[in-house]
Amino acid sequence: MTETGAGSDELGRLKAENEKLRKINKVLMDRVERATDWQGNAFSLFQASIVLEGRVEERTIQLEAALRQLESVNSDLSRAKEAAEQAQRRLHDAIETISEGFALFDADDRLVLWNSNYVSLIKVLGQSVRVGTPFVEVIRNAVANGAIRDAQGREEEWTAERIAYHHHPGRSFVYRLSDGRWVQVNERRTDDGGTVSLYTDITDIKDMEEKRRERELAEKSELLQATLESLSQGVAVFNSHLRLVAWNQRYVDLHHFPSGLIREGTHYSEVLRLNAERGEYGPGNPDRHVAERVSTALARLPRAFERRLSAGTIVDVASNRMPDGGFVSTYSDITERKLADTRLRDSESRLKAAARDLQLANESLERRVDQRTAELSAANQALHLAKIAAELANASKTKFLAAASHDLHQPLNAARLFVAALAEQDAMDKSNRDLVVSIDNALEAIDGLLRALFDISKLDAGVMTAELAGFEVGPLLDQLRKEYLPQAREAGIDLRVMPCRAVIQSDPRLLGRVLRNFLSNALRYTERGRILLGCRRRGNRLLIGVWDSGIGIPEEKMGDIFQEFQQIALPGRRREKGMGLGLAIVERIARLLDHPLEVRSRLGAGSSFAIAVPLAERVTAGAVPGPGAAPAADRDAMNGLPVLAIDDDPSGLEAITALLTAWKCRVTPIRSRAELRDWLEAKPDAPRIVVADYHLGDGSNGVMLIEELRAHFGADLAAFVVTSDRTPGLRAGLKEKGLAMLPKPVQPARLRALISHLAR
Repeated sequence: MTETGAGSDELGRLKAENEKLRKINKVLMDRVERATDWQGNAFSLFQASIVLEGRVEERTIQLEAALRQLESVNSDLSRAKEAAEQAQRRLHDAIETISEGFALFDADDRLVLWNSNYVSLIKVLGQSVRVGTPFVEVIRNAVANGAIRDAQGREEEWTAERIAYHHHPGRSFVYRLSDGRWVQVNERRTDDGGTVSLYTDITDIKDMEEKRRERELAEKSELLQATLESLSQGVAVFNSHLRLVAWNQRYVDLHHFPSGLIREGTHYSEVLRLNAERGEYGPGNPDRHVAERVSTALARLPRAFERRLSAGTIVDVASNRMPDGGFVSTYSDITERKLADTRLRDSESRLKAAARDLQLANESLERRVDQRTAELSAANQALHLAKIAAELANASKTKFLAAASHDLHQPLNAARLFVAALAEQDAMDKSNRDLVVSIDNALEAIDGLLRALFDISKLDAGVMTAELAGFEVGPLLDQLRKEYLPQAREAGIDLRVMPCRAVIQSDPRLLGRVLRNFLSNALRYTERGRILLGCRRRGNRLLIGVWDSGIGIPEEKMGDIFQEFQQIALPGRRREKGMGLGLAIVERIARLLDHPLEVRSRLGAGSSFAIAVPLAERVTAGAVPGPGAAPAADRDAMNGLPVLAIDDDPSGLEAITALLTAWKCRVTPIRSRAELRDWLEAKPDAPRIVVADYHLGDGSNGVMLIEELRAHFGADLAAFVVTSDRTPGLRAGLKEKGLAMLPKPVQPARLRALISHLAR
């Protein structure tokens, strides 16, 4: 009961009691006036009436106080009602300012408060708003009216999900209306057990997401199509409704489909009908063939079979189920393999016939065995002698190549060293210095030509051998990037090297030679654009190649590029420097390593050269991917450095002495073992560095003399060998003795860097 109600009841009670006392008082006064009380009863009644009158007056005062209190309470109630109405208006205004639809349900899940945005939503749902509407009724009516698209076809399931979320709200609940709009619902329980619901129109957000998904899907579709087009097999993808969704051109070319048949949405039955009418499924009604295959298209997966197409091509067909319920089919052309199988069976038949003939001839052969045995023994003896002669000739050729390499490189080595010493002269004017640079470039070209010619000769003679080992390809790729990146930047070409951690089985030095040739050619024939060095797994091999955006190779010239002294000459383009031996050497090295080569090119678009290298399971201990870059030279470290130079060739010794002297070294030249021993008897100071030619004319070599010097001055004496012999055996022997090797002709920069490194 409220305070106002209590005041009204009290006032009524006091009025009634006061009226009652007035009546009693009147009655008593009447009796006093009429009655005769001989014993004084009249006076007693008079006194009682006076008492009652006092009580009446007291009650009247209480009644007046209660009335005043009631007026105060009514005033407070009026002010409270006004404040409540103002708060109600403010709450309504606050709810109306919310951009979302707002609804409040009480603890019994009945609607008690809402805003106009919620009213708009409810109208879309085909309902009207009224206080006390149960939440379940709102949801079920909306589903029954078909206003919620997401619920169509699964009305009861969706209704249960929505009611469950309402009773146990968590993350947002999102659904789509029949008019295409999207609504996001966020609900929270109140302290009194009710529920606050916010309805947000997120149609714009959904549209943006849909557009983004469409863009991503388009990008993925382009990537998928590019991937499909790169496959050698024909590929076709049908969805669960047997509609064509993806294919490549190879699929169209293999089947010789007419224009317009293969398009997005083509039904599988259309393709089957064309094949059936062509007779690819055998005799019979085409409609029956189509019906049988359509009915089992999605049931018998995976499946694989062979089929002869109408054009005579034999394909290997493999079909597998897709995640969406459709299937993908691949078509591999196995015509050549089938023809080979046929030829093999024919050969087997001929072999069997020959075996029968052989059996018949065996009796005759046995009679002639004795006679032929003697002839065969004589032939074997002649073959043995011929083999010995061939081995002697091969050894002679090896010695000749080594001697020719040494004799040709010796004067070239001296010339390059003399030119380097001349270049160190500070007083030389610019014209003379340019002349020295031109001479050095010419000598370097001669050196490259000689090395190429000797490599060709060694490969053809079988002298060059491969040292196969397991090693990671990554360091080799990184080394090539460091070598060629400066040249690419200078030419304005974007050179990219993709990292790879695969382990391969090859000769690191020879493989590096092949890849360097690929990169050199790419830089030579690419005027702008990019060059990519990367790897791709292919079965049990790793395809390492160089892709460029250069001038490309005409198709009719593809067969000539691996021939000696061949360069591709295009109209309007000057002939590149070089002798055209690089790819000839590459082809021979690939044959020696048993690494197949792959070449692809399109005139005006670029070329790709790749070599297929076997993968290895582990790295061979001590395997390295080839020589690294030479250490940087330190001029200060060479100033006054005592160097002992050993060479039996006067011009070579004079040249290296002149160059080292120009570098401020203190050089002691030695021409032979006898001269060395005379020098040692004089008890000289120990040199810091020993540089020795390997081939000496007195029956010794540079290694022997270095060992004598180390025995005299100590095993830590720094030394290295200069030689034109690049055989793996010599390299291994020098490495075991801790000696570095510089090939002839010596490059001054490498000589300077090595001496500077050993002197530190």
